[in-house]
Amino acid sequence: GVLCVIGFLLVTPQARHFVRRPTPLSGVVAAAVENLRSPVLCAVYLQGALLMGGFVALYNYVGFAVTAEPLSWPLSVVALLFLAYLAGTWTSPWAGSLALRFGRYRVLTGASLVMAAGALLTIVQSPFTLIPGLLLFTGAFFAAHSVASSWAGLAARGGRAQSTSLYNLGYYGGSSLFGWLAGVVFEAAGWAATVLGIVGLVLCATAVATLVLRRAAHAD
Repeated sequence: GVLCVIGFLLVTPQARHFVRRPTPLSGVVAAAVENLRSPVLCAVYLQGALLMGGFVALYNYVGFAVTAEPLSWPLSVVALLFLAYLAGTWTSPWAGSLALRFGRYRVLTGASLVMAAGALLTIVQSPFTLIPGLLLFTGAFFAAHSVASSWAGLAARGGRAQSTSLYNLGYYGGSSLFGWLAGVVFEAAGWAATVLGIVGLVLCATAVATLVLRRAAHAD
């Protein structure tokens, strides 16, 4: 990790056309409060919290599900499940081009629904459904996240840096909260109930987007 950071610092080009503008703490707080008064931005922050919460929850506990009966996968195989993250390297830029063509709202909600479908496939205890489901779920999540994170900056009328920070706060706050709560569900009711809870989070995010962001997308 340290070597990667050093490499990044060495190869990253210098910033251009950047003018540093020191902002007092009161200005930072005022910008954050102004962003939180926007229903559109709050809906975008919820996308990050709910979708990332579901994503982390699934990856936190899928390893326990596949090492148990009837699959009983060895840990060496379970570790390879995280290679599914590579699906996001393709879907993230693809989502950006689709958003330009069809609109952010359609791509966001479409990716969220694919994410829910992929999660449901992991309920079936078979590698022929679980692995494709995991790939669908992962690729769709990164597509939705790339759209939502860019929306957080684009929709801000002022304080774009604060808006992006609030999205990240929701993103990691959701992963912490729902990543833990899913463990409570998993321990009490098993994998199928955990997946249904994850699907519920994704559908809640889709409902929020439909109620708030669809109108904002049409206004754009």
